[in-house]
Amino acid sequence: MSLYPAIARQPRQRAKVLFHIALHGTRTEYELHQELDIRDSTIHYALKQLAKHGMLRAIQRKKREGIRHSIPYRLTTLGLLVALTMNHDSKKIRKIVEVWPEVCPR
Repeated sequence: MSLYPAIARQPRQRAKVLFHIALHGTRTEYELHQELDIRDSTIHYALKQLAKHGMLRAIQRKKREGIRHSIPYRLTTLGLLVALTMNHDSKKIRKIVEVWPEVCPR
């Protein structure tokens, strides 16, 4: 896997989705749509591209009969590094590290 897509500047909406997950933790498409007020098709595409390039990982859940579940997406180590380089605000960087202790070594 090439690191170029991860280190290249992300499109604005994709960067917004990645940074929101970095700041607030694991999110589903529906949660992102509600919290960011971005079209669901834009969020869907952003999540797929971020996952394709290794910055997010989909968490597979067992489906219960008759109940449709959204797939939650979580940050990977690569996604953490990209999110940390997107913003130079030290308070936001500290918050990202607090939200993702399992991905970010102390």
